[in-house]
Amino acid sequence: MRTFGLVYTLPKEVNDKLAATIAGLLKEDLLHAGLATEAQMFNIPHVTVVHIHSADPTTPDKMLRALPALPGTLNITLKNFYTTEAAKGAGRPWWLDLGIVNEGKGFEDAMTFNTAATAVLAPLRDGPLPRVTGPVFAKMGDGGKELVHTMGVSGVNVVKDGKELRAHNPHNTLVYSMAPFTQAVQDAMNQTAKEPQPDPSGRHQNIFQDGVHRRAWLRRQCAARSLPHRSG
Repeated sequence: MRTFGLVYTLPKEVNDKLAATIAGLLKEDLLHAGLATEAQMFNIPHVTVVHIHSADPTTPDKMLRALPALPGTLNITLKNFYTTEAAKGAGRPWWLDLGIVNEGKGFEDAMTFNTAATAVLAPLRDGPLPRVTGPVFAKMGDGGKELVHTMGVSGVNVVKDGKELRAHNPHNTLVYSMAPFTQAVQDAMNQTAKEPQPDPSGRHQNIFQDGVHRRAWLRRQCAARSLPHRSG
């Protein structure tokens, strides 16, 4: 099985800021938390639109043919760091994410595109992602479970009864881990998330007030461990 993702890439200047500010601190905290594998994993900075799971090697070509018109440049604001579990209380997998301010034209354009892209790409899946099984699915709310049954993935926007239902939460994942999300790990990642914090104006101190590239590209990975994002 392979995982295929449609994503927005981040501009070089944003990636350079990430490397110069948070990368060293993050690696140190991961090592102190006993997460050596995560400290060595390279994660291509991006914001996920949607990802699907399929054994069909022609899926990328099918995705490209099915894609709706891409939005223009997305001028969005990256904000605070936070940890997320695939489903609260499931224990694994979990992420350390860099969030996006949920307002403005760029954000609205991204959400509208997610709705359109999900509708045409989700039918190309073989089934739910491997992580959406067992304890993760059991801990999901009814809305998440319904999305898994109908779309093959949670955390996406859909149209139901003529209304857009938004479950998508665009973000850039810095760490993806299958290690147990213990209290010690939570404490370590929460400490990392404090370096730095957003100021009251909404601008991130010393870090981000940048846009995301308009170019979306298809990323494929053979191992679920290599997929750093939920799409929600």
